[in-house]
Amino acid sequence: MAEGLPTGVEEPWTAGEFLIPACAAAAASLWLLRRRMSLALMRWLFDRQLEMEWEAMPERILLLRHGEAEHNVHGAELLLADCPDRKPDNLCELTRVGQSQARAAGKRIAEILGEGSEISVVVSPFERAQQTLYCVQQMLGRGKVRVRRVHIDPRVREQEFGNFQERKEVPTHKKQAAEVGRFYYRRPTGESGCDVYDRASQFWDSLFCGSLNVQEFFQKPRRFSHRPDDALLIVSHGLTIRILCMAHFSWSPQTFDAVWNPGNCDLWTLRKHPTERRYVFEPKECVPPVMPWATRQVQLVLKAGGEPVPYTLVDYLSLPQPRTSHPEAALRRLVPGHGHDFNPSKLQSAEERRQFIKGVMAKIVDVDANEVASIDWWCGKISGAGKELRTGPATHKHSNRRASLAPRLSKNNLFASPRMSVLNVLRKAS
Repeated sequence: MAEGLPTGVEEPWTAGEFLIPACAAAAASLWLLRRRMSLALMRWLFDRQLEMEWEAMPERILLLRHGEAEHNVHGAELLLADCPDRKPDNLCELTRVGQSQARAAGKRIAEILGEGSEISVVVSPFERAQQTLYCVQQMLGRGKVRVRRVHIDPRVREQEFGNFQERKEVPTHKKQAAEVGRFYYRRPTGESGCDVYDRASQFWDSLFCGSLNVQEFFQKPRRFSHRPDDALLIVSHGLTIRILCMAHFSWSPQTFDAVWNPGNCDLWTLRKHPTERRYVFEPKECVPPVMPWATRQVQLVLKAGGEPVPYTLVDYLSLPQPRTSHPEAALRRLVPGHGHDFNPSKLQSAEERRQFIKGVMAKIVDVDANEVASIDWWCGKISGAGKELRTGPATHKHSNRRASLAPRLSKNNLFASPRMSVLNVLRKAS
């Protein structure tokens, strides 16, 4: 105790004793500040890199199916092992009609892009896709659209069905594919849709990394050495185009099965979102000028009980993802019954396909939502217990997926409560 202090009074701290903890606290605060600044700088640099990569991507991605080919006219006959005029799938050529379709598609692409545009092309190595591109290029040249480069990529080829097919096995494969699902079923020595998905995903990875060709991997800065292409044209095949979209838009296998193939030389146009770094469908620039056509069979479970009522949900892609979470919107797109032939891809012209889709949409009926308890999206293919896991009340509280039309707790609402929403606070204040 210091001399002269009363009993029980502690000795005051010296300046040095105050300085040590103060300096330690200041050093810790400075370290935390530097760390936060470093993290903020790293985030900014990373975001800026993403922005540069996004700016280097083309404004549009055009997905073009090949024109009518020999096997489209003769069915699978040319691909059968016992056909005297058999031809490997990769060597099937365009018909005269297919060439005309391809030239019309080239003219339409030139109209969309405008004179002076510059594009790159990725094309399947299959002969019908190659010939489609040659016909398209004839019209692009007339429209003063420059093709900067062409890359032949086996990853966008058609699904492999297994060399030549045995005639007697074809009906069995079709039946089994209907049971297993087109996405998962694999023919002997062929590919499943899931196999095609793997290479489609790898294709997107290479595209967004700027190195479709392996030799370009260490030359990535070259992608910034020229102005971005106005479009990337991908000349491919019906199923492959669906799977490319599946991989890009995160479609479920059920959504993939619901989407019909584009018709010969139909065009699906993806365009950059105006405010977000992602591509979206641009229906008015598609051929025909509608969203890709998709239908799905469902059953309505009525509150009155009885057997579920079969319906076909049309224009399925217009539902927001995840689509099974929007039963109210689904009820506005129903056509009675199952087993309809709603496949427009067999029609020869895009105008015929547009009119076909318009005709199907006219068959939509009004369904009273007050009479519907839920939608069975699986039509009896999964058990009642499986449906309960997806649609039961406990699931509603923790998931954004539902089939029931009963009210639910929305994840979005959790972050829009009056306590947490600035907008709601301002509204109350006014």
